[in-house]
Amino acid sequence: MHEDSKAYTAFQTTQGLMEFNYMPFGLSTAACTFQRAMLDTLGKLPFVVSYFDDVLIFCKSWEEHLEHIEKTLSALREAGFTVKPSKTIVGCEHINFLGHIIGKGQLKPDENKTEKIRNLKGRPQRRK
Repeated sequence: MHEDSKAYTAFQTTQGLMEFNYMPFGLSTAACTFQRAMLDTLGKLPFVVSYFDDVLIFCKSWEEHLEHIEKTLSALREAGFTVKPSKTIVGCEHINFLGHIIGKGQLKPDENKTEKIRNLKGRPQRRK
């Protein structure tokens, strides 16, 4: 968060006035601002898709994948973003991304999501 903006996030506690160092998602424009920052940072990389803090890097070979990872991490680092290694999945052939299974040229909905829809109670019955 920019130093000049921190004062606008101030709140009172028993220990005094506190300000956020990072943008809290409770602010009304936080999600939009964060998504715009991600698009500004990664939007020029044709091998990256991002939705908020979910980032997908795709490629055709392992060597290309390593190169794409390096370019993506460099762009994120230059913009001041950090990556949590424990939330990172690298080098998989299929991945669940935003409720879809993606891999080997295929895109299909996650079966767990579609099963929940099929099993909805109170769904309309067909008429004869």
